[in-house]
Amino acid sequence: MMNNPRMFVEELKKFSNRIGNVGERTIQRIRNLNNKEAENMKRIKEVSSAAENIYQWLLNTLNLYDINKKVEPMKKRVAEMTKKLAQLQADLEETEKLLDRLNSELNLLNENKRIKQAQLDELSA
Repeated sequence: MMNNPRMFVEELKKFSNRIGNVGERTIQRIRNLNNKEAENMKRIKEVSSAAENIYQWLLNTLNLYDINKKVEPMKKRVAEMTKKLAQLQADLEETEKLLDRLNSELNLLNENKRIKQAQLDELSA
């Protein structure tokens, strides 16, 4: 991969989409290596600016992992709530159709009542 720097950079860019697949054990091992962040950064900067950039990417990826760990349950909750909303909207649509049908029947019954009442009033007079 290092023989093809462009491919390496593309893989780094795609990695954020897979951050949720990284195990907690791997993250913890990286954190243990990174406990002396300031000292590490100084040494890495002295050795190679490319390595410094990769190290900075690693730190940002750790931050992304932490954020993703908080956000992922929220995403699942949103998916559940979206599914529930769709079901409730379907139920509401069905209920509104039933209400329309019942209102039509009620209007018909009220019209029949009005006609019958008019006939009764005519016979009573």
